[in-house]
Amino acid sequence: MLRLLAPLVAIGLCLGPAEAWTSSRGNAEGTMAAEVKNLGESWIAEFPEKDTLYRPAVDDAHVYTMISHRSGGSTLAALKRDTGKLAWNLVLPSSFTNLVSDGEAVYFATGRSNERQTVQLHKVHAADGVLLWSSDLEFVDVTATLTLGPYIYLAATQFNYLAAFNKTHGGLVWEKQMQLPLGEVLAVGERLLVADDAGVNLLNATDGRPIWRHKLLSHVGSASLATHDNIAVITTNPASAFALDLRTGNEQWTFEGAPGPNSVNFGFATVRFGPPMILGDHAYFASHIASPNGTGPGFLFGLHLYNGSQAWRMDLEQTGEAWAGLSLSGRNGTIYAALPAGLTAIDGKTGNKIWGLPPHGRGVLSFRDPAIAGGIIYWPAGGGHLWAISAHDGKVTGPTIQLDIGETASPAPAPGLSPGLSIAALALLGLWRRKLGGP
Repeated sequence: MLRLLAPLVAIGLCLGPAEAWTSSRGNAEGTMAAEVKNLGESWIAEFPEKDTLYRPAVDDAHVYTMISHRSGGSTLAALKRDTGKLAWNLVLPSSFTNLVSDGEAVYFATGRSNERQTVQLHKVHAADGVLLWSSDLEFVDVTATLTLGPYIYLAATQFNYLAAFNKTHGGLVWEKQMQLPLGEVLAVGERLLVADDAGVNLLNATDGRPIWRHKLLSHVGSASLATHDNIAVITTNPASAFALDLRTGNEQWTFEGAPGPNSVNFGFATVRFGPPMILGDHAYFASHIASPNGTGPGFLFGLHLYNGSQAWRMDLEQTGEAWAGLSLSGRNGTIYAALPAGLTAIDGKTGNKIWGLPPHGRGVLSFRDPAIAGGIIYWPAGGGHLWAISAHDGKVTGPTIQLDIGETASPAPAPGLSPGLSIAALALLGLWRRKLGGP
C-alpha cells in the first residue's frame, strides 16, 4: 500500500475555489483556460538553449508552461498574457507531472531521485509563484498525472494508484489501489472517469466509490478521454474509438472508419489513434499508421458525437512519431491543429481549412498541443519558442521577447524568505517550521 507522509506546512492560504478545468483535453468548456475573460495580445517568447516547452495553461493574467532544460532540470514559468514577459518562475530539480491550475493556484508534482522514489505534490499561488503547500508521497512514479475536480487527483500509472488531495492544505482525502495500470483520468462534475488497461471506470469523485465499469474485450496500451453532454468518447491503442453513456456505462457507438495498414506499403503496420476532443456535437481525433520501417500517413477525423458517423476526414502528411496536437475554441467552432505542415485552423463542422501557419523562421514547429484563451492561441513551438497567435487570422503582430530563465533563476520568495530559494528549499523550510510547531 502506498503511504502518504504528513503534508508539509502551508506557507500561505488558498484564496478560495475557482472554476475547475475538466482536463487538458475535454469539452469546449473545460479546455486549458479557467474563466478567461480578457482578450490577449500576440507575441513570441524565446527561451534559451532551445529548451523543450510543454502545453501551457492560461488564466486572465498569465500563461504557465513547464520547461525541460537540455542541461538538466526543469522550470515552471509564468508569463504575462499582455506582454509575454516573465512574471515569475520556479526552478525544479527533477522531473514533473503535467501542469494544472484553477486560475488562483497552480498544481504540479516533482520527483526525487533517491532510494525512496518519493514524489512531492505542490501548490503555488498563481499571481506570484509563492509556495502554498507541498505533500510528500512514497513510491509514486514521476509519470503520474494530475486532474482538477472537487479535489486535486493524482494517478500513478506504474503503481496502479489513484488518490485525491484537499486543494486547500494538501491533505489526503482518499486513495485507491487499482487492479490495472491507469490511463487518463477526467473529472466530470462530482464524478471521476478513469481509464485503465482493460476498461473505463466511473467513480464518485468525493470518496472514490465505484459507480460503473465498462470492460474492454482486450487489453490496451493506453486510453484517452473526452466528455460532453453525458457522453464519454474514448480512444485506445491498439486503435479503437467508441462512446459510452456516462450515466450507465453502456456503449453508444464504435468507430471503424480509420484506414488500415494495408493502405500503405509499410509492412507489419498498425493504426494508432491520438486523444479525442469534443466541440459541440462533434468529436475529433487524429490517427497515423506506424510500423518498424517508419511512419505512414495520418488522418484527422470529425465524427458526429451522438452516433459516431464520420462527418469529414482530412488526410495528413507523414506525421512522424508525434500525434497531431489538437486544441479547440468554443467561441467560433474552430479546431486548431499542430500538423506536420504547421499550425492549422479548421472549421469543426466541415473540415475545411481556414488558415495555416507554416513552419518558418524561428525554429522547427512542433506537434505539442496549443491552448486557446481570450482569442489567442498559446503554442509551444519547437526551438524553445512560445507563440501567442491571433486565433482569428493566425498572425503574430507583437514583439519577440528574449527570456533567460536558466538554472540560476529564482522563484518568488514566500513571506519572510529571501529570494533565490528553489522549491525544494521552500518545502524543507516548511517541514522545519512544522517540527517547531510553527504555522
